[in-house]
Amino acid sequence: MKSNPPELRVAIGCGYEAPQANARPWQAPADADVDSWTVCPGYTTTLPETIDIARAWVHWRVGELASYCDGPACIPLVSGCEALAGIVAGFESYSVRERQKRGAG
Repeated sequence: MKSNPPELRVAIGCGYEAPQANARPWQAPADADVDSWTVCPGYTTTLPETIDIARAWVHWRVGELASYCDGPACIPLVSGCEALAGIVAGFESYSVRERQKRGAG
């Protein structure tokens, strides 16, 4: 994986760079202990395991994980799908609350 230049990392709010007030689209939460991070969060989205879980989740949510796996799914894949389902549910709830705050119903 090629390294992003420091200017880009600052612009997107990389936790390894000094904070910049107008950094977007991602910024570490104010209480994040970025000094303890050993890997950029964006890096994890490129891992084969992450991609496999995202692809499997599409099948898992409609009850077809076994067909995706051509048989029983391994425990780590099921656990990943469960975690992703929880994250998606949390995001959907957040989205509904934000729409309601704006009066979009």
